[in-house]
Amino acid sequence: MELLIYLSKASLLLFLFWAFYKLLLERESYHLFKRIYLYCGIGFSAILPLIHYTTYTTLHLPKQENFISAGTQDQPIINTSLIERILGYATEHHLFEIIYFSISTVFLCYFAFSFYKILRFLKQAKKEKKNGIYYIQTEKDTAFSFLNYIVYNPQMYSEKELIFVLKHEQAHVECKHSFDALLAMLYRSFFWFNPFAWLYKKAITQNIEFEADAKAVTQTTSKDYQYSLYRITTKNYELQHSFHQSSLKKRIMMLNTINSKNSTWKIFAITPLLFLYFMFFQTETKAQIVESSKVEADVDYESKVEITRLSSTFDEKSSLESLKRILYS
Repeated sequence: MELLIYLSKASLLLFLFWAFYKLLLERESYHLFKRIYLYCGIGFSAILPLIHYTTYTTLHLPKQENFISAGTQDQPIINTSLIERILGYATEHHLFEIIYFSISTVFLCYFAFSFYKILRFLKQAKKEKKNGIYYIQTEKDTAFSFLNYIVYNPQMYSEKELIFVLKHEQAHVECKHSFDALLAMLYRSFFWFNPFAWLYKKAITQNIEFEADAKAVTQTTSKDYQYSLYRITTKNYELQHSFHQSSLKKRIMMLNTINSKNSTWKIFAITPLLFLYFMFFQTETKAQIVESSKVEADVDYESKVEITRLSSTFDEKSSLESLKRILYS
């Protein structure tokens, strides 16, 4: 059950970050800060549910001296339903954890296979190195980048359009956007059940496309670059950053967006909610029970002695005067 609680808390946090991003940040053009924000969403949702703050309070209870033996009372008969018995069996044998991690393993294997597949293609392909970037020409109808590799088909574009495509992919390489894609897929492999993990990955992919567009436009003509976006048709590898990814309409709108100087507060708008989340879900109070007899053991009591009875012994040798002196004294 601890795993279920952790997953529920992590999902709640990821939803909060995703909702704030969609409502406040998606249309803003400070893409680097948005990228950091999305990174924080993954980090906080994965780590914060593991952090707890515990306070202790002391309860003084009177010592209980009379106990009723459990064997002297009739034990109540509890009737459990079939569902309760199944859940009890699943909890006892950790079936939920086994199923969950089994499915996560399948996603991780798919992730590893995709990673191996694209690396094998990049290593085996004929490449040309310029300024630390490897350029690979292919006959496939695609253009994408991964790590410090750029793959493109020069036959797909005109000379001017090819310049725009390469500028875009170079921006991906320089900004190291491959790590964003890898982190998003790795996170989704563990939180596969959460629909917001899939939407979050989509938001990350979209934002890095916005950032690459913005960087490419600074070195080219904006209108010509926007026109080249309309030639987008296909995409292949999931791990790569393709010039053909993301919504064309959103990308063109973002290229024409100018930030307001008073909009940076949106990045920190989620902070109060994170504080409330921690106070309600990650803070707990534990009671330390102390019996009153233990407390009283440390207290000094003054001893008092009161004489309530005197006794004397008489025999045949006792005189009459001694007897009168004791009775009337």
